[in-house]
Amino acid sequence: MTRDSTRLLLLLPALAVLTGCSVLGIPESLDDESLGQISDRISDVQDGLDASVRADAKPCEGLCQRIFVDLTPRTPDYTAVDIALAIHEADTALEERSISAFEYCFHSNSWDLADAQYLDALLLEIPALGYVDAFRDEEQSRPLYDCRSFAAIDARDLLESFLAEEGAPGF
Repeated sequence: MTRDSTRLLLLLPALAVLTGCSVLGIPESLDDESLGQISDRISDVQDGLDASVRADAKPCEGLCQRIFVDLTPRTPDYTAVDIALAIHEADTALEERSISAFEYCFHSNSWDLADAQYLDALLLEIPALGYVDAFRDEEQSRPLYDCRSFAAIDARDLLESFLAEEGAPGF
């Protein structure tokens, strides 16, 4: 290893600290307490879902993080508006920490078919999520994957439009 390579390797942890990230790439401000606060915030903004936010690192070039928002039905009659409000609040809370993308997860592959079909129908109602045939089992009308990415490029505007159309408070 050359001397310049060694210097570069020693510089990476310092860069991580300066950018507010741990060496694993998880933002320093996302400790267990702050993840719990964000989870509570998402759960409190709507009545149908409980949220649990978790963070981990993923291998990539440079420092990367993955943020997951696990959503679990609190009531059997949760709605598309509950889903949209939860995802919007997650996006808002994470954006405050300069995180512009995350995975929202329902872990519906372990659900019975009727519950998964109900979720499928709700996800189809929310245009901002880009939930299309490539992400669903059309034959069974259920999600193919437990988690999907949400990135606030134009999705935030679409989500807010959906919430306004549905008469959600504050939109």
